[in-house]
Amino acid sequence: MSVSVRPVRARPLDSVPLPGAASLVRGTALEIRRDAPHRALLLHGDDLEVHDLEDLFAGESAPSAVFPMPWPDWGRGGASVSPDGTFAVFSGQRAVRAVDTDGTTLWEHRHTC
Repeated sequence: MSVSVRPVRARPLDSVPLPGAASLVRGTALEIRRDAPHRALLLHGDDLEVHDLEDLFAGESAPSAVFPMPWPDWGRGGASVSPDGTFAVFSGQRAVRAVDTDGTTLWEHRHTC
């Protein structure tokens, strides 16, 4: 089976500064999903800040949600936010934990190191 490849010309349409964007380099993410707003997840100290990209392009630099990291100073795991933005899930050295915006643990799954 032969597959033809057509070149695609990409060009930026706009740009916006991300507050604390250096955090993206340290393993946080841009979330582009069909079922949720497009977001930037940025580490800021011991907090995970959620920025809606549409809000950033509209000039709003404040995060739409902030989640305290369940293990301060643990920066090796990953994090994600639920589609509705009500909780975040963090992977740690010995557990995966979901927390709400005030840091309350919603659930935790322990695992070996």
